[in-house]
Amino acid sequence: MTRKKAPCRSEIIRLVKLGLTDQEIADLRAVSLSTVRTTLSHARKLGELPPVHDQGVGKAFRMRSATYARLAAEATARGITAPNLCRRILDVVVADNLFRAVLGDEP
Repeated sequence: MTRKKAPCRSEIIRLVKLGLTDQEIADLRAVSLSTVRTTLSHARKLGELPPVHDQGVGKAFRMRSATYARLAAEATARGITAPNLCRRILDVVVADNLFRAVLGDEP
């Protein structure tokens, strides 16, 4: 019986840092979701990734279809999904306090 080679740990960590979901990584690397989650769990225990609670929780929201279409096109050009691009954009806006720069207004 030939055993499938385990995915590269560093590749899984790199993909999660890019904002891919566990399922997207599993699909991309052709491994089980369990394999991805186990790898990430070990990486968190070793301090290579933040604990799960630090990655935040979210709630779905709706956007205009034209906005989503433009996001989807940009995401495709980057090889990621539109939801991942949205997360990355929002992470940068929040981390760099770019609210005024993006919205052009005062609080």
